[in-house]
Amino acid sequence: MLDLNTRFELLGVTLYRDADQTEVFFFLPQNPVIARDRAGLMFDLMLYEKGGQAEDLQTGGFLTLAITTGLGSLEQPLLRELRRQFGDNARLVSIPFTEGSVRLAGLDTGVAPINPDGSGPPASDPGPTGIRLVEKVFGATTPNLDGDNRAVFSLQLSEDGAAFFADLMEQGRSARPLIAIYDLKYTGLMEVESLRIEIDYSRVYDFLRTRIGFNAIVVAGEIDTIVEELRDNQAIKIDDTVRSLELSTPEAMKERRDRIDALVKELATGAFFAPSLKLGDPSVNERDVFAAPTVETQSGLFRQGLPAAIGQAMGQAVTTREMATGTDINTPPPEPGEGARPPANTQVAAQSSALGHPTATFTMRQLQQRELRKVVYDLSRTTAMQRSTGPQNPLLFMGSEREIRARIHKISLNHPFFARLRIDVDAGGTDFAVEGIRAMTVNLRYGRRPDGLPKETADVILDSADDRASFVFARDQGGDMGYEYQLTLHYLPGFGLGDTRQTVTGPWTRTEARQLSVHPSMLARRQPITLALPRVTQPDLSEVRVTVAYVDPEGVIDDRRSFVLTPGGAPAVANVRFADANDAARITGEAIFADGRSQPLPEEMRPDPAGAKPLDLVVLPIPQRPAAQFSVMLSDPLDELRSVLVDYEVRQAGQLIAAAAVEVTEALRAVPVTVVLPAPAPLPEVRLRERRIFDRGGIETLDFQPLTDGMAIVGVPAADVMEVTLRYLGPPMQTLGVLGMLVTLRYQTPDDDPQFRQTASLFLEAAEPARWVVRLKDRTARRFIHQTTLMLQTGQQRALPEVATDNNLVLLQITA
Repeated sequence: MLDLNTRFELLGVTLYRDADQTEVFFFLPQNPVIARDRAGLMFDLMLYEKGGQAEDLQTGGFLTLAITTGLGSLEQPLLRELRRQFGDNARLVSIPFTEGSVRLAGLDTGVAPINPDGSGPPASDPGPTGIRLVEKVFGATTPNLDGDNRAVFSLQLSEDGAAFFADLMEQGRSARPLIAIYDLKYTGLMEVESLRIEIDYSRVYDFLRTRIGFNAIVVAGEIDTIVEELRDNQAIKIDDTVRSLELSTPEAMKERRDRIDALVKELATGAFFAPSLKLGDPSVNERDVFAAPTVETQSGLFRQGLPAAIGQAMGQAVTTREMATGTDINTPPPEPGEGARPPANTQVAAQSSALGHPTATFTMRQLQQRELRKVVYDLSRTTAMQRSTGPQNPLLFMGSEREIRARIHKISLNHPFFARLRIDVDAGGTDFAVEGIRAMTVNLRYGRRPDGLPKETADVILDSADDRASFVFARDQGGDMGYEYQLTLHYLPGFGLGDTRQTVTGPWTRTEARQLSVHPSMLARRQPITLALPRVTQPDLSEVRVTVAYVDPEGVIDDRRSFVLTPGGAPAVANVRFADANDAARITGEAIFADGRSQPLPEEMRPDPAGAKPLDLVVLPIPQRPAAQFSVMLSDPLDELRSVLVDYEVRQAGQLIAAAAVEVTEALRAVPVTVVLPAPAPLPEVRLRERRIFDRGGIETLDFQPLTDGMAIVGVPAADVMEVTLRYLGPPMQTLGVLGMLVTLRYQTPDDDPQFRQTASLFLEAAEPARWVVRLKDRTARRFIHQTTLMLQTGQQRALPEVATDNNLVLLQITA
């Protein structure tokens, strides 16, 4: 497997060395290009044409090409340079990719292919000019992932696309119309953690002899300080490298430093110190405390932060080292088999034992000459990691003129044996329900046999707008491009008026159209006529009865339909099936009014003999009847009326025509009244009388008044409403000896209209305001009079002078 730590570049190529075989070199793929073989560039442009005449000529093409990311001509120079630098056994191999994909872009290919079978979606939408070059892209979405990562594509070209590539290559232009984009993933080994600990035994030994001597007892806490001093004077060197994001956080880095410090201390303790037995009666088992370190001590600690394999290796390196006991410097080392001499009992040990707190103590080991050397612990962790590369490049269609022309192939599909006449038949988007048909039958025939019968025949039944069928006829010896068709319509029973035939068959018709779209209008004439009323009609119009009759000059067809139209209702549609061009439809109507009377309407013809009216629309004119029309609107500015009953009398030439009443309950809403007159002249006379019904139950009846306007305003008249607010200003009335204030208000118009004379009396005894609402005849006439009477605590009354004002806020004060 390749070693990700060995990446380097040579002759512009990125290389990796193998983790196990140093003579093997892996290379990253180069930018994609069109592959080559002995025949040259591996692409072919195949153009085809079919048909001989301009309106029948079909052209198109396919472009196939192979793409590679190999080294090509650079492979041999690169291999020679590798062997020059790394030896004759150097080998060059491609990276074994684990997964990858490749796609084409450029022109209007979209992002195809994307499907597992290599197919892709249709090409992108054409540009503003409406030109589309590539119809579809086929090919492998995954290259071979070894060697040169070859992938093969095939482009289906439109007529414009075939002409585009043919002209591009025949002109010998060095063009790059397509882009190849790879996405490849591979796996390699990377050293993510590297720890190198170097201990100079000679320097450490000399430092310890000077620092503590051989017989001195050292407690565990002192060893931390000693190890730190040894690291400061470079007797112990640590080189730690981490290439992992997981260990790059401050918390992880601190934890790793703590574990490395513990490991270095354990290495130094095992190499330069020996446990010391203490005198006295300790409170713990000193044999367990000062037991010789085992493999599990180091490996267990190391497994907390570093890989188990590294911990085991370091544990073995430390624990297999010979453990010496502390002796006098002049005492020779013990002979094999004698065992360790007991350590000297120092004053420190005695005091510690006497206190009853057992403490791990050590003495310096005496090293032999062969141990005074540099020892390096080189620990690392390697893991497999995935990398990706995405070579991409425009594909250059470049070669010699001869080579390019050899890659263009023109094929004619007009071989006599394969001469065919293809005919596509569809319903042309026909709405079968609207047309009133249940199906259409299309019969086809082509050519002539020696006996005079058709050479080929076919038929299809279409019963929905989406129905279609295709037929292929073998051309006759004369290469005739025309054929004949016959259309048959199958109508729904009872549909429309006029022509009552349920099956209508047309004549045989010759055509050369390859796309035959049939429609009922090709054979029969159906005319929908919309019957409607005017937008505005008389209020008393109830309905209009319309009759549509078929007019056949020969008298063969006698058919009619009746419809009813209502004001505000939906129009009606009469479907007329004309059997002859001279036939027509007659529309007659009768207007029915609310009083039961009727009135005939003018007759309409379709088609219009004068040709001035639309063929598909008839708006029935409703003549105006002589009538007295007026509206009644309620005015209730003070919101005191429940309703008003309006009695009306209509007379013409002194004769009473109508006498009735209408109730108006909603203010400012016009209620229309229509009274039909027997004759348009003379003008009618209308009189109105109001009966006002108040919310509190009172009824006020007025006299009959002649109507002088088309809009009669009934109820309480007012041009506007004024709201007057009265507010007392001053200290509390009781402190001034006043119980309250009686305010009399009076309003009258400048012309003293009795309908607008209004008075009111309001009593104020606190600071709360009082309000008075006044109806105005004129919005500008707002002046009113108010007079205040003080009600004294003595029982007396004191009247203040009258005040005239047009201010709707009256401020009252008590003066001395």
